[in-house]
Amino acid sequence: MNQPDDMPSAGNMEEWLKWAETKVALSLAVSFFFKPPASAFMEGLLGCYREYLDLCGPHLQWYGSETSSKYREATPKVLEIPFRRLPEAIHHGKFWAWMAYSGEDYRDAAAFQFEAVVTNDPDDLSSFRAAFPVTQFGQDMSQFVALVRRFAERVPFFFGYGGFSFSESQEGKRQQVNEVYLVPAAMRFAGVEVESHRRTRLCCKDSVKGASWLTLLSPPFVQRLGGKAALRAECSEGITLHELTAGLLIQAGPAPGLGDVNAEDRLPLYREVHHALTPVRNLNHWPLGNRAFWQDETRRWMSRFDD
Repeated sequence: MNQPDDMPSAGNMEEWLKWAETKVALSLAVSFFFKPPASAFMEGLLGCYREYLDLCGPHLQWYGSETSSKYREATPKVLEIPFRRLPEAIHHGKFWAWMAYSGEDYRDAAAFQFEAVVTNDPDDLSSFRAAFPVTQFGQDMSQFVALVRRFAERVPFFFGYGGFSFSESQEGKRQQVNEVYLVPAAMRFAGVEVESHRRTRLCCKDSVKGASWLTLLSPPFVQRLGGKAALRAECSEGITLHELTAGLLIQAGPAPGLGDVNAEDRLPLYREVHHALTPVRNLNHWPLGNRAFWQDETRRWMSRFDD
């Protein structure tokens, strides 16, 4: 992989973000994945989107959807479109997706992002991702955990995860060009999620993507792992198990970590969860990117907690 000549080889995350600004952003994000039918989670999904708008609406600058050919200004009226169009699409059995995000230019990577893809295809999953700047909740990460729990109580999720996450451009061509900035950062900061919902939806039909600071499991996965008691016995006291109506939330420590390999930050609690999830983890995830983040890079990143 060729990387930019001026990429900093040392320094901290703040310096890297300044260098990569508009190309890759750092967010605090949560992602949920669902099995059909879409009618089972539609109302809850829209409830999560409403809460996101209440928290972040004034920061959102751009909007796009399955039925619009261009990104447009995210006015308050435009941001309300999903509340009408998603029920219509589900009623007619159609696929529908939308996104709303911040940024001076519609091609910029932005810390504020909400994106959702909804389908009734029995061979596919649906998903949504809600991303915030890492400063959104101040130093009190319990507020973010509380938000994730509220989201999780609204929707019958299949699996999910949350914590630090790289946010990329929503415009496909720009995202592909900027992958050269993402790969070296992803390999250095092991605690930051690299996301491709499209690929995860296609390959995680009977598995979870992996471990993160927060990991959400539906009852079938909990049962395959021997139940909550077995998980509790396998994990140290630093890991918290939150019971939810739709499953279980595993929290690896009081706050997310960057996992800077240059600083030998090994994220031991993430590794514990990673190994505990082995029977249900996807062991052959599809590439998380395009030309720069392809099969070899994906395998390396997905196995970062193996040792």
